[in-house]
Amino acid sequence: MKYLFILLASLLLFLTTGADVKASEFNARIIFIEGTVYVVSSNGVQRIAFIKDIINENDYIFTEAGSYCDIEFAPKTYSRIQPSSKIQILSLSREKKYIFGQTSHARNIQIKIESGEVLSKLKKLKHYENFKVSTPVAVVGVRGTIFSTSYTNNNFNISVVQGNVSVSNIFSRAVSIVPAGEKLTIRNNERGARPVKMLKQEISKLDINIKEQRQSDRIARDEPKHPHRPNIDPVENIIKTGVFSEVTGRAKIILRGKF
Repeated sequence: MKYLFILLASLLLFLTTGADVKASEFNARIIFIEGTVYVVSSNGVQRIAFIKDIINENDYIFTEAGSYCDIEFAPKTYSRIQPSSKIQILSLSREKKYIFGQTSHARNIQIKIESGEVLSKLKKLKHYENFKVSTPVAVVGVRGTIFSTSYTNNNFNISVVQGNVSVSNIFSRAVSIVPAGEKLTIRNNERGARPVKMLKQEISKLDINIKEQRQSDRIARDEPKHPHRPNIDPVENIIKTGVFSEVTGRAKIILRGKF
């Protein structure tokens, strides 16, 4: 009886965790651009970014002052690379797992911020999936939330809008849980930083960016006939005007109305 119990427990553990298959890469894509954004591939080739461009593992993304872009990793999972930022896509891997006899694909996404800021909005991830944002000071791990991470001049900051975020301090190895409505700042590699409440103006600023992200996601879902000239969406009652640039071929989206 004892051995039967052990056998059944082992089988249940196998079915729950699943059998892994060798990880494969998947691609992200740019769904919105404002201003000038550059992508540098793993072979060192630099190009100007366009809407619907494919982003691969190990690519670098640079945004100029006043410029930003939204990157979609999966449906309802995307990040906004804020102005004057330099980031690297460290990991875009997908593993096939077998859970209770069903096939599932686990995405593992990791972004490295070398300088600048990234605002991320994620749908709730499964327990075997990962989304991480790393900096030279701390590593952020999440499963389904809205948060902003920045790293500039050796100063790290994370502000959480929704859900809880786990932050691992690289120097002290301390792990902090930052809940919604709070932020954590680590200055000059300090070890004893603790979360504090966000100011109203900080929350308002993030809310504006989140609304813009949602709108760029709607535009991407419209699948316009021309990749750089979104169509008018009367359902949302928002005028989307595509202004084509002869120099770069990028689209500038002007939004008017309520959303």
